[in-house]
Amino acid sequence: MADEQVVAGSRPVETLPEIQAFAARYPFPLDPFQIEAITHLVQGQSVLVAAPTGTGKTLVAEYAIWCAQQRNQRVIYTTPLKALSNQKYRDLRALYGDDAVGLVTGDIVEHSRASIVIMTTEVYRNMLLEEGGERFADDSDAVPSELANVGFIVFDELHYLSDKQRGPVWEEAIICSPPYIQLVGLSATVSNAQDLADWISRVHRPIELVFHEERAVPLEHYYFVDSTLHLAMDADGERVERFPGIGGESRFSRSYTFGGDDDARDKPWKNDLKNGKKSKGKHEKQPTADTLVELAPAVVEIRAQVENEPKKPARPKLHRAPEPGEVLTALRDADLLPCLFFLPGRKVVEEAAMSAARHSFTTPEEQELIRAEIGVWLEHLPKEDRTLQQVHALAEILPRGLAFHHAGLLPGLKVLVETLFGRGQLRAVFATDTLALGINMPARAVVVGSLSKFDGIEMRLLTPNEYRQLTGRAGRRGMDVRGAAVIPYSPWEPFEDSFHQITGELLPVSSSFVIRYNSVLNLWRPGDIRHLRRICASSLREYQRYMAWEHRELRHVEAVERRMQKGRKVGKKKLKAAEVAAQALAKRRDEIGAYPLSRAGAAELDGTVFALRTLGFIGQDDRLTLSGRLLR
Repeated sequence: MADEQVVAGSRPVETLPEIQAFAARYPFPLDPFQIEAITHLVQGQSVLVAAPTGTGKTLVAEYAIWCAQQRNQRVIYTTPLKALSNQKYRDLRALYGDDAVGLVTGDIVEHSRASIVIMTTEVYRNMLLEEGGERFADDSDAVPSELANVGFIVFDELHYLSDKQRGPVWEEAIICSPPYIQLVGLSATVSNAQDLADWISRVHRPIELVFHEERAVPLEHYYFVDSTLHLAMDADGERVERFPGIGGESRFSRSYTFGGDDDARDKPWKNDLKNGKKSKGKHEKQPTADTLVELAPAVVEIRAQVENEPKKPARPKLHRAPEPGEVLTALRDADLLPCLFFLPGRKVVEEAAMSAARHSFTTPEEQELIRAEIGVWLEHLPKEDRTLQQVHALAEILPRGLAFHHAGLLPGLKVLVETLFGRGQLRAVFATDTLALGINMPARAVVVGSLSKFDGIEMRLLTPNEYRQLTGRAGRRGMDVRGAAVIPYSPWEPFEDSFHQITGELLPVSSSFVIRYNSVLNLWRPGDIRHLRRICASSLREYQRYMAWEHRELRHVEAVERRMQKGRKVGKKKLKAAEVAAQALAKRRDEIGAYPLSRAGAAELDGTVFALRTLGFIGQDDRLTLSGRLLR
């Protein structure tokens, strides 16, 4: 089906009044992939949109919101982060009015019964479990009070299914969502998007996949070393300059600091021979001529051995790690501002921003305008907040065209930074990677200040998915011909090896599902564990386990078929087993619903229930005890 020829029924897309009315709201034409996704929603289907950051996939969610308003229905918009929920809340209130939009993030509840409700995915999952979410997945006639008249549920940043901390929440939310509600999934590009769509189709309702891989603005990759920007990869993905042996020198300095020639330390005469010196013992006697003649052959032999010893490789040349202000100055000279400067950790972000503030990137006139804006915003802050260090730090660097942004920043200051950056009054914002998750702050360039991150367990290199998520903000649609991703030199990260890995093939979304105590307690039915098994069997983890088993079985069947095609003998038992396996696989593919719970999954569930009984959360009468009700 060609993108521009998607149809609903027998009518071309151009004649669909729903799409025409929605598209008229925008000053630009909709992209083919956006039209395709919206058409599926018009047809009453769910849709999963997998597209790069900055390509406009959020517009599909905006259609769902607009459509719900036209039908007098409600819509729930879920996000992985409070910061993203807060921004969506502000954006949608500006479009639909204060009374039409609500926000529920755990610590904030505003207009929870509004027609458009923004909430974190954890809040939505808890809402389902507290009302007995499995009933709504089982019975399409059952309607939870909080979901009354809800027509759409939007899952933003759906690739978060891989996240070890939050991933299980997303799976439970999808599994327990009522099937009568249309689902809109928004995901970054991942290699197994079709598998995600197949899984959702089995456990919720049929969902259509719209996959769009092309960036809205082409991206170039630069390496900043020795005070110079070097083009490492062009917009077509072709390598330009290479930097073998550059970066990561400090990782190998230990061998030069603590290493050395042990043999030379044991035998100092070797160093004497190498350096052309003679030993100077305190009471050493001067050798006679006869002694020198006797030692001459030995000296010649020893010198030959020393000269033939393999030489230690030369110490790698150390380059100077650039300061943040130096990087920004180079970007300004290359006309690559404004930029987002990503660094790991709030403290590092603030320190880098203050360091860069030794430079100024604004004119005196711009500084006066920014100071006036700061004064207005500070008046709205509570008096006790105005004395905070982050307030004074931002007030100091904002007039210079710089700012920092992270989850620990006061909400009012976040809005101030985002507003000034959106107006083009800031040249650079130093931020943690949370800013790359859906927050609408596109820039001409993105600086990835560190190619490593701490994932809660270990320090590791960024994955290709994470690097693409960060650099997805580079290049403003309709404003920039190309975006730029900039990697500053680091003595801790070898550039070539690291760059090869982070620009490699995207990783698939893999399930992080685990059976949690509170989930079991919320779903507990005395005397009936079958529905718990069904919930666990519906997880993405079980789906991926089954797909791996299916792949092994298919390889076995194909191996038997190849032997037969080559005229080789195949035992009756092997042939019969292959036929049975092929029939079972074909039948299972045609069935709707979750796959059976695996032995590993069943063992985990039984172990969790046993632990809850042992700890006294489930009583002998098979009902939840007081502590069990409190834990859930």
